[in-house]
Amino acid sequence: RIREVDITGGQVYTIAGSGSAGTSTSNLLASQFQYPVDLVMDPATHPPWLYVMDRHRIRGVDLKNNVVLNIAGGTSSGNVDGTSTVARMNNPYGIALDPTRGQKTFYVADYNNGRVRELYYGTASPTSTPTVSPTKNPTDTRNPTTAPTVRGPALVAHSDVTKTLAHVSKAEGVTYDTTNKDLYVISYNHAIYKLAF
Repeated sequence: RIREVDITGGQVYTIAGSGSAGTSTSNLLASQFQYPVDLVMDPATHPPWLYVMDRHRIRGVDLKNNVVLNIAGGTSSGNVDGTSTVARMNNPYGIALDPTRGQKTFYVADYNNGRVRELYYGTASPTSTPTVSPTKNPTDTRNPTTAPTVRGPALVAHSDVTKTLAHVSKAEGVTYDTTNKDLYVISYNHAIYKLAF
């Protein structure tokens, strides 16, 4: 379940989820989650959308229309860049939002794949590839330089792409510094990485 804690009133409310594990996309309280571990709120939407890391998927909680949608990934694990229905992740743990770019952009800590992934809405490709400091493997050249083909998925009104930005061993959490445009990644190997754009 996704819960809301009202600090002022001292109450806890269920926002989404039926209480039983599963992958059902339905109205808020009838929907199911498998293993929700992190979420981020999009403050540009009213009421706000919530984006939830749930097992191998990113789920969207639409509080305006009272539904839960699948945003990217699938029911099975994988390591694939691409559009929302093609992309595969393996237990992503953390998610952060960059609200400053022209297209809505999310950064995902894909734990078991050891990657930092980017999910963006819009048909334009990212304008830059970040540099990682420090780096575990300076000779690693696997980062893609071009975005995959984009197309509009059925569940969202925008085009979206999941793209690998960097390889970080057991990435557990991410946060974005909107002032300096740096992405910080927590790793299981007791390190904090900075991705500078």
